[in-house]
Amino acid sequence: MSWPTVAWGLRNISSHELAEWIAEYRIEPFGEERADLREASHMALVANINRDQKKNRKGFDISDFKLVFNVEQKGPNNLLATVEMLNQRFGGKDLRKK
Repeated sequence: MSWPTVAWGLRNISSHELAEWIAEYRIEPFGEERADLREASHMALVANINRDQKKNRKGFDISDFKLVFNVEQKGPNNLLATVEMLNQRFGGKDLRKK
């Protein structure tokens, strides 16, 4: 479902129909959020196929790859912390001089 503008949608869709679309979305999500979840599933599959089972016995889960958008976490320090966490999670080495 694609509306040219929000105003167009509010003029052309009844509140009842909008409520039905919202209920449908809660049961069977669609759009970019669903696409992100599907891609996370593919990434987890590929990572599990190629993982070193001695280093990572548990394997990877969809949640390891699902995109999470948090508006509050912006800036270089938070980005660095995220990279450090991902590096550690996936068994990488920190090559920076300490």
